[in-house]
Amino acid sequence: MSRQPERLSIEVIKDPLHRAALYRELRQPQDDWIPHDIKVDERLMAELIAYRRYKTAQLKWAILVICGLDDPRGELTPGETIMLPPITWIRDRLHHYAKLGREV
Repeated sequence: MSRQPERLSIEVIKDPLHRAALYRELRQPQDDWIPHDIKVDERLMAELIAYRRYKTAQLKWAILVICGLDDPRGELTPGETIMLPPITWIRDRLHHYAKLGREV
């Protein structure tokens, strides 16, 4: 039996083009997004930002995308301010793009 991806995992979106569309959206902050100043202890730990903001390290992928990092081992810049979407926005967009992939 195959393992189902977690509902906040980027793996719920199977189509790479749909993933790319979500990545583009994540890089265009909206007015209701919350600013987060990257701290020194977070520079190598995007999952720490995800945990502090969303109470789950599972959204590490979203932090990496927002910061423009392709390599999960890449360094974040302490002092840089990033804009983080509400978890409901992420969940809605994941659902939207996952659903698009099932309709094809």
